[in-house]
Order: sequence, then C-alpha cells, then structure tokens
Amino acid sequence: MLGKDARVSEMLRMPLSRRPGTTGRLRGGVVVFCDPHSYPRNVDRIVDVPGFIPAVGIHPKQVSTWTASEMESFKILMRSPKVKALGEVGLDFQARHMEKQEEVLRYILRAYADPAKPVILHLRGPRGNEGVAYSRGMKLAKKCLDKTQPVQLHCFNGGSAAFARWREYFPNVYASFPLTKDQKRGLKGVPAEQSLIEIDAPYLPTVDKNPFRRLLPWQIKISAASLGFLAPKAKL
Repeated sequence: MLGKDARVSEMLRMPLSRRPGTTGRLRGGVVVFCDPHSYPRNVDRIVDVPGFIPAVGIHPKQVSTWTASEMESFKILMRSPKVKALGEVGLDFQARHMEKQEEVLRYILRAYADPAKPVILHLRGPRGNEGVAYSRGMKLAKKCLDKTQPVQLHCFNGGSAAFARWREYFPNVYASFPLTKDQKRGLKGVPAEQSLIEIDAPYLPTVDKNPFRRLLPWQIKISAASLGFLAPKAKL
C-alpha cells in the first residue's frame, strides 16, 4: 500500500486488474491535495511525471478541523512554483459548520486565487437541492474572484440554468463530469467546449457497465465514452 508521500510514478506502476478496451494512453492529469491530513511534505518530489500537475486546497468537509500547522503546510505548498491550481475548495451542505466553510472559502479565494491558475470548486447542496450550493458559491465567488478567473465546477450536477448563470459572470468557467448518474444528468446544457472529464479517483463508485467498483485514473476512457465525448473504441 502506498503512503501519502508516494510519487505519481509509483502510483502509475501499481499492478491493476484491467479488462480489454478499458485502457488508453494517460498523457497527464491533475493531482489534487485537499485533505490536510495527507498534505505532502514535498510536492516537487511527488509530482514527478511530465503532464501531471498539482493542485492544493482544503476540502470543505475538513475546514472545521484544519489546524494551525496544517494551514502553515498549505501556505508552504502554495508557494511552490509547481502548484498550478487552487483546489478543491468550496461549500458542502452535507457536512457541518457552514459558517466556518464560508469563512475559510472567502479567506482562501481572497488570499490565494490567481487569474493565471484555475480554481477548482467543490459545491454540493443539501440532498435534493443542489442549486443552493451553486447559488451561494457564486455569490461568494463574485465578491472574491476576478471575472477573468478560470473556474472548474468539480463534479457538476447543477443543471443548465445554474451553469448559464456562472458563465454569464465568469466566462472562463468549466464544468467537469465523472462517470456517475447525477453528473450524466448535469452534462445536459453545458457546451462541449466548457465541459471536462474527470475521475475523482479513488472516491467515486462506478455505474453503467463499468466492471470496477471504484474509478481509477486510467479509466478516463470509460468515462469519456459513457459521457458521449468519445466513441467506445476511440483512441485517447
């Protein structure tokens, strides 16, 4: 089992059970460090494969227990020139301490957002009412971010109306979709040129005909085909 300081190259060499037609040439990806308990000691050493870039953030579920030492680790990581994105950060109404979540999100966006680097937003509303998170998140983002800021709406399932409102104010907004039922519904109404495919490995379970219990980085081809970005036999 790999530890928190395992390199990307080590992860890619892990022996995995694969089935025919599920592999493709993985050219790169974003390695997200948003769990303060597993912040790497040296991001330059860990992200050691060309095409892979690190993003650093604080997951909204973790803000209530974010310690001073973990915050200092975050600040050190953000000073690395290799860190090319901020995130995940955001709001999660299915977690506790909403006031603290908003306080931390405001601080991070105002202190660390950079129009030259994408911001990866995790916005999840109460069950059955996802729109609340996108509305609240946008209200806060408008106060903290430049209109030119590139924004990724991670695991988007807000629908076409919510995306249109974000795009009206932030023209450089993108919605990303993994292979889940909710996100497949959210794909409708989002222009192809502002749609991204993601895996969110290893947290999301798979659906449809995917034979694997959890999404893994090299399964991007399955997600792309299922979401309609690729024909099933297309090369990635």
